[in-house]
Amino acid sequence: MALSRRGRDALAYINCEKMIVRTGVPLYARMMHDENGRTCVLPYGPYGMDSNHMILSVQRDILNKCLLDDFPKCSSSGKQVNFNVDFIIGFDGCYSSVRTAMMKTERINFTQEYLDLYYMEIDIPSRDGQFAMPENYLHIWPRHKFVIIASPNQDKSFNATLILPMSIFNSLSKSEEILQFFQQYFPDVLSFVGSDNIIKTLLSSKPRSLITIKCSTYVSSTGDMLLMGDAAHSIAPFYAQGMNAAFEDCLVLFETLKQTNFDIQKAFIAYK
Repeated sequence: MALSRRGRDALAYINCEKMIVRTGVPLYARMMHDENGRTCVLPYGPYGMDSNHMILSVQRDILNKCLLDDFPKCSSSGKQVNFNVDFIIGFDGCYSSVRTAMMKTERINFTQEYLDLYYMEIDIPSRDGQFAMPENYLHIWPRHKFVIIASPNQDKSFNATLILPMSIFNSLSKSEEILQFFQQYFPDVLSFVGSDNIIKTLLSSKPRSLITIKCSTYVSSTGDMLLMGDAAHSIAPFYAQGMNAAFEDCLVLFETLKQTNFDIQKAFIAYK
C-alpha cells in the first residue's frame, strides 16, 4: 500500500506517523519495465531523492497491526449485541451497510461503477535475502490494456498486483497458457517469481473486481450519520489514494469537531 503525505499528516495528528514510517520502504520514483526487461525511471516530481517528497510502501497487515496495537484492546464474546447510539460513522467500505441504510431515508445521489478490469495479487520473493529489484521505486509494467504494479516490503519481497480484463484472466486456465502469457508480456516478472509459483497463483486465486463509488452528500439531514472512506468515495487501487483519502477524512473530521467545540451534529453537517 502506498502512503503519501496526505495520509501521513493524518497519522501524525494521532502521533502514529513515526511508528508507521519505521515499517515502510520509501519510494522516490516509478521504475517502468518494458517487454524486453529494460527499465527507465520516472520521478514523482522535480525533487529527486528528497525524503520530504516521497511515497512510503507499507504492508496492509503490518499497518493494521500497528494501528490496532496502539489503541486499547476490546474483548469480544462473539455474540450479536444491539446498541442505542446517538450517531453513526459509516467507515465500512465500498459496499457500506450504513450507506445502504441512509439511502432509504435520505436524498443521496449515488453512483457505482465497475471497471472492465480485475486484479490479482502476486508475491515476488526475495533473492538470496535481498530485493529482486531496486527497492526504492514503485515498479510498473504498462502493457496498454493491462499492467502489473509492484511495491517493496521490509522483508525484501514485493507485493505485485496484476490488473487484467476478465477476458484475459479467463484465457489463462492452463499452465502453458499462463507461461506463454508471462513470457510474452512480463518475462522479468516470470524470472523473479518462478514458473511454478506463477502457475500456482493464477490457478488457485480468483480475480477481484475494481469498483468506484461517488456520493453527493456524506451526512444525513439530521446530522447523526456520516459516511467516510470508501463508503463515501471509493477509488481504483492503481491511483494509490484510497487509504490516504480515508486517513485524510479522519483529519478533516477532527478539525471540524474542534471548530464546532465537539458538537457532533454541527460537525457532521459542516464536514466536507
